[in-house]
Amino acid sequence: GVVTWMAAAALLVSRASRRDHAGRFALSLGTLAVFIATRSVVSHAGSHGDVTVDVAVDWVHLLLVCTWIGIVIAGARHALPSAGATTAERAAAAHWVACMSTTATVALAGIAATGLYKVWRAFEPAADAMQFVDSDYGRTLALKLVLVGAAAALGGANRFVVLPRLFAELAEADGKGCSASGRLEI
Repeated sequence: GVVTWMAAAALLVSRASRRDHAGRFALSLGTLAVFIATRSVVSHAGSHGDVTVDVAVDWVHLLLVCTWIGIVIAGARHALPSAGATTAERAAAAHWVACMSTTATVALAGIAATGLYKVWRAFEPAADAMQFVDSDYGRTLALKLVLVGAAAALGGANRFVVLPRLFAELAEADGKGCSASGRLEI
């Protein structure tokens, strides 16, 4: 309860401070981090105590999930410039997409690593694999893995099919543009 009130107070302070955008942003991120920490403490990760490796891994897992979902939503909302856009506009968009893709890939790798740890901890008390697979948790996890796998496959297609084509079009436009690594070459 105390942490929730502290998070609410931090949010109010961040709203009151209209001029310091960087400070407000940092305070908002801190508030989000505290909120996620409270979520981790009251989840199954906190069953062995509030300050444990399980809680820390769950907290990192949730932060990475929030990051990945935020990137996916931002990417879906960001329209690529039309064919008539200037080369600079198209290069800026390609750079943004490359950065977004790299960040999403790193977040997804972290989600996989922390998720494996969480599954190992959940599986540990099960007498055999079928006991875990036949549980509600196991079925929910399987559904989640299918959905995340589909989203990751779409992201991979974007990263390895769409993005290289975008870079090739930029390079073709004026002999300059972006390399396959996503770096702007001038």
